[in-house]
Amino acid sequence: MGIGTDELLLIAAIAFLVVGPEDLTKAARGLGRVYGHLGGLRDDFVKALDEEEKKCE
Repeated sequence: MGIGTDELLLIAAIAFLVVGPEDLTKAARGLGRVYGHLGGLRDDFVKALDEEEKKCE
């Protein structure tokens, strides 16, 4: 249920047309930073839930 090669190529082509070749690397870098930040937030949230679960035991 993930993104396949065809879908990824279509997304890349649309991004190339919308953003343009000059700013595509900047946009990709920014999206990577946001994705990494959201991953860190997810990990912190799961850690906090685990700590609360341990308190309730």
